Amino acid sequence: MSFWDTISTFAGSDLGKAAIGLGTSYYAGNRAEKATQQSAQAQREAADLAFERALPWSTGGLFGAAAIFGVPFAAVNLTPLRIAPRTSLDLFIPKKYRYRDTQKFLTIREIIEIGAHDWGRTEKYTQAGLDVVENSSEEILDLVVEMNARLDGTWVEDDNDNELQSIYRSMFPKNHPIVGHPSRIGARFLSKNAWLLN
Repeated sequence: MSFWDTISTFAGSDLGKAAIGLGTSYYAGNRAEKATQQSAQAQREAADLAFERALPWSTGGLFGAAAIFGVPFAAVNLTPLRIAPRTSLDLFIPKKYRYRDTQKFLTIREIIEIGAHDWGRTEKYTQAGLDVVENSSEEILDLVVEMNARLDGTWVEDDNDNELQSIYRSMFPKNHPIVGHPSRIGARFLSKNAWLLN
């Protein structure tokens, strides 16, 4: 399963939502058909242009473009852990860290203890013997389902989710950037990976 499978799930469903916007072209559906739409709103065109320009270079650029135009953003495969989208409309899921030799996954606490939550350079992970593991297609789909439900107003938060969100944030030093970001880590990601919070 890939990003296209996730896109196809929603674009090809009865939800009928466009999945990716670049400029005024939208890609959707199981056949990834291209349909061109004329946009009457300059702001929408500007937002799509900013998204398109940010795409090749940096995840942070993607957050910024979404935040500028008030567009909710669902981010996957984030690393280092200091990175998160910037607004309360946004969701994210981080990559997991694993020791290469033992294949043991690290908890958030263990990641912070060795300082890997702030590492921005590949050689730091290599020197520490760590692999950074991409999110699974199931984890990505879970985040997309959550974002869609939140946008539709059908998402129901529960006390367990809010508690896990609080525990996640409390693990970081008080002055760490992640503490102040209002975005939320994916609820299903946290509930399925609660061991990360040990």
